[in-house]
Amino acid sequence: MADYTYYAKITVQNSKVAETDAGFAVPINGTYDGTGGEPDLRTVGNGGHIQNTDATGGASGAYTVPADLTFRTTADLTVAGASLDFEIEKYDAATGEIVAWVQSGVIVDTDVDIYMVYGNADVTTSQENVAGTWDADFKAVWHLAEASATTNVEDSKATYDGTKKAASEPIQSAGKIGYGQDFDGNDYVWLVADAFTGSDFASGLTFEAWVNVDTLGGSNQNIIDLEGRVVLNIALTSDLINMGIYDGAWQYAISNAAISTGTWYHLVGTWNATTILLYIDGVLQTITDTATGTTLDAVSRTSGIGAYATGPSSFVYGLIDEARISNTARSADYVTTAYNSQSSPSTFYSMGAEQSLSFTADAVLKGTQVGSFTADAYLQTLSITADAVLKETQSDSFTADAYLSEIFTADAVLKETQSSSFTADSVLKETQFSSFTADGILLETTTDTFTADAVLLETQTGSFTADACLTSDAVSSRQYLFTKAGPVNIPVFPFQPISVSVTTNHTADYREIIFCNATSGSLTVTLPEAADNLDKVYTIKHTSGSHSVYVASADTIDGETTQPLIQYNALKVVSDSSAWWII
Repeated sequence: MADYTYYAKITVQNSKVAETDAGFAVPINGTYDGTGGEPDLRTVGNGGHIQNTDATGGASGAYTVPADLTFRTTADLTVAGASLDFEIEKYDAATGEIVAWVQSGVIVDTDVDIYMVYGNADVTTSQENVAGTWDADFKAVWHLAEASATTNVEDSKATYDGTKKAASEPIQSAGKIGYGQDFDGNDYVWLVADAFTGSDFASGLTFEAWVNVDTLGGSNQNIIDLEGRVVLNIALTSDLINMGIYDGAWQYAISNAAISTGTWYHLVGTWNATTILLYIDGVLQTITDTATGTTLDAVSRTSGIGAYATGPSSFVYGLIDEARISNTARSADYVTTAYNSQSSPSTFYSMGAEQSLSFTADAVLKGTQVGSFTADAYLQTLSITADAVLKETQSDSFTADAYLSEIFTADAVLKETQSSSFTADSVLKETQFSSFTADGILLETTTDTFTADAVLLETQTGSFTADACLTSDAVSSRQYLFTKAGPVNIPVFPFQPISVSVTTNHTADYREIIFCNATSGSLTVTLPEAADNLDKVYTIKHTSGSHSVYVASADTIDGETTQPLIQYNALKVVSDSSAWWII
């Protein structure tokens, strides 16, 4: 199965965030066509990196969305549970334009990173979870992006879909975010009669929408109407914003700031079961009022957007976008963050450059210039496990899923244990020489640890060329030159053996000179399997006369499974991969 091949890091700017509650949906709104190294969200047929689209996406299940695009808390695809819920409101396969809403989780007092991951030929269905994008306090979310000929208006919570007066009444138009609806003073969107019940709003409510009106004065313009009992509107004969709640008589809060025609405004009204508050563009208005409650009784009434449902009357002249109802009084911090994120998404977050989840020869090691690497260069991957060492699959390139698997064991894997050092089981180790040539000799020694600067030893010129690449061939006891053409075996290359002194039974490890000097009893030195140790040499010396020494192997040693060793004698053996031989 193919895997995702690209990602970009999106950083939400903490300076724009006042909200600290869980469940905030971040709008990702822009055109990304690869210009200047940015993500390329065009389809492959249009020169981009999206492999597949799905015509059953979005809230309606009828939008065409990028299928192989998802959002995560990390670009490391091996991390489980890192996917974020999201909804695609708009997508243009030819230009890379996208409007997506991403459930960010908890917004905290630091910048928050979201990873946009894409480009997977095997993913053909949308990865969205539309309803999960919006927290439980939202009763309805209407993006109002529907085409003019469509009469249905989708609720992203999949509960309160609306119906236009008729096709093209209202019509689709450029909205504040993506598309909105343009009301001509005789249009409306109706919801099902008695869609809401009184229990939905027992502890409060919030109305919010973006509005851009053509005319002011003359009559009320109802933006959102809840069964004729709660309304958010532009006040009669004025340019002020009004929120009214009916609790036996109408109670109103009217803004102190005025609005103008031809300008987008973010309008929010909240009620916490006692007090009505109004906000314009995130700014709390100073004029408030109280209302003791409202009853959504058993009388069948219609709720609506763009007009007063009773009549109908109080029509809107202009554009409405992103209308929402919540069953709680949203906080001032929420209102500020919602305004900041939607008024200017491009300053609410920063979009990082497109990064590849596959690797070319120049991208395996982080280089300071194309084709060469400094002495402290290091492998740059999202995660490195024992079976995830990159190998060369073509003359110059590596793919993210090209692993050495069982060719290298755990002590032959580059494994970073802390920011500045590597353990002794790292794949590249220091030799007795102070430098490598550009072709890079791979040896193991007894060095326990070394700093990042010693992982790749400095050449005479201070750099490695791209020719110094690992190949897919196994590393045995022989030394190799690693070149672009492949490994060159040089078994006569000098090395420094390891001397060990043992007093009890011992299993040989690495290349050792083993001094056996137990003071009593017998001592057995066991050799490893010959098949895994081609050309490996061991020397065993009997240094004490008060005990017996034997050399044993699961394979044969000159035809025997055990060889005795008398005092002061030495036994030197070498493997031909089938048996051990005395030399």
